[in-house]
Amino acid sequence: MKSRICPYRQHCCDSGGCETCDFGKAFENLSKKIKKLKAKNEALQAENEELKTKIDILENPNF
Repeated sequence: MKSRICPYRQHCCDSGGCETCDFGKAFENLSKKIKKLKAKNEALQAENEELKTKIDILENPNF
């Protein structure tokens, strides 16, 4: 089965799969890295929003 994320999948001659293809391996690794970074980014954005609310509370003059 050809990798869906590989940009060379249309011209790939290897019908067996991407296990031996260097491009397939590289793009699979990059895809995993992107997924990890997106998850980390979402977690950091959530933490940032939480900290913003804490700062707003501390900046309140009636605190």
